[in-house]
Amino acid sequence: MTAESPAPPPGAPGLSLNKSILVAGLLGGVLGALASYALARSFPHTPKLPPPPPSEARQFADHVIGKLKDGKNEEFTALLRPAFAQMSNEDYAAFCTKLFEQRANSPRYLGAGGEFEFVNETAPSATLVRVTYVEKYARGCVLWILVVYNSPDGWQMSAFSVQSADSGFPALR
Repeated sequence: MTAESPAPPPGAPGLSLNKSILVAGLLGGVLGALASYALARSFPHTPKLPPPPPSEARQFADHVIGKLKDGKNEEFTALLRPAFAQMSNEDYAAFCTKLFEQRANSPRYLGAGGEFEFVNETAPSATLVRVTYVEKYARGCVLWILVVYNSPDGWQMSAFSVQSADSGFPALR
């Protein structure tokens, strides 16, 4: 024999307690939603500003890297030459030959690619700016770091560095 528990009589105290908790929960949810909406409307949305235009230094560095991207190696090395002013012409020619050989061999060990991307611009002073680019490949990247100087004759190269992915990432600091 099974004994069934009797149904609570209408108006039992347990039933009204459940109703009051349900009403309090609904009321709290509605009030919370209203307060959240009012708070969100009280702080106006600030639109995202477009990035500032590139600086003159960056425009010059883009021009230099553009020569490299377009395969205009002679024009690139002519723009790069002031960074190696104390190097003899023979040593500079050997440096450039090795630089272009390494760049031509990069797809062999880094995979397809060769697309350039701007990384950052750092201005240690008003006349000296370091601009970093990354040349992206399928299995790695190469960092191209140009330090440009605003001389009385205009922007020119002051220093230059190329670093492969295995040693290049400290340069991103």
